[in-house]
Amino acid sequence: MSGYKKQYLHIGWEARKRVNDMSQANQMVCWGNLTRDAELRYFENGTSVCNTGIAINKTWTDPKGQKQESTEFFDLSIWGKMGENVAESLSRGDRVLVVGSLKIRRVEGDDGTKRQFAEINVEEIGPTCRWATTTQAKNPKVTNGTVPRPVVQMEQVPEEVF
Repeated sequence: MSGYKKQYLHIGWEARKRVNDMSQANQMVCWGNLTRDAELRYFENGTSVCNTGIAINKTWTDPKGQKQESTEFFDLSIWGKMGENVAESLSRGDRVLVVGSLKIRRVEGDDGTKRQFAEINVEEIGPTCRWATTTQAKNPKVTNGTVPRPVVQMEQVPEEVF
């Protein structure tokens, strides 16, 4: 009997159930730089989605003392109001922290070749303050499905004299 199966013999059913439930979780936390400006699209039903990408850099020292570096690239899908906020406030090169679930998107090209893309469905995203500063502004509160319009005060512009 393998060590993995022996381990399961010593724990109760409830503990095994918890382990199995946890193995179904697909949660990812990462930080990196946006690789392109956000592209915001609207569907006919009014739903919005923002698409952009992230580059995650990793550096380490190997056993020989040599500095190594690798970069992983992921597409990001940000839905709804959060996507609209990202398109308005973040741009290429911004360092962000992302929480979401990983999805493998499979597509078939016109020539019949099959390709796969790793994509993160974003649940939370925001700028990091490690190497930059940022300002934050809250969105207006939505009540009864309507957004209150901001009060704009117009300045009196003097008429030009010709």
